[in-house]
Amino acid sequence: MIAGVVFLWRGDAYLAGIVAGALFLNMFIAGLSGVLIPFTLRALKADPATSSAVFLTTVTDIAAYMGLATRFLSLLDKN
Repeated sequence: MIAGVVFLWRGDAYLAGIVAGALFLNMFIAGLSGVLIPFTLRALKADPATSSAVFLTTVTDIAAYMGLATRFLSLLDKN
């Protein structure tokens, strides 16, 4: 839906694809991290309920938005 708005607003299908891909990968990384981080913290004898949110937010922000969107946007032609 957001990619559709980007396409209607900017008229650029490639940019809309970048936005859609970045959002999809962000949700995938967040879901995967949301499962793995609590298990890892439990294995390290830490309380997952108190620490998971901080690590999950950090991993999601760094990996998805800063890493993926920046990487994809660098491929976009600058007219």
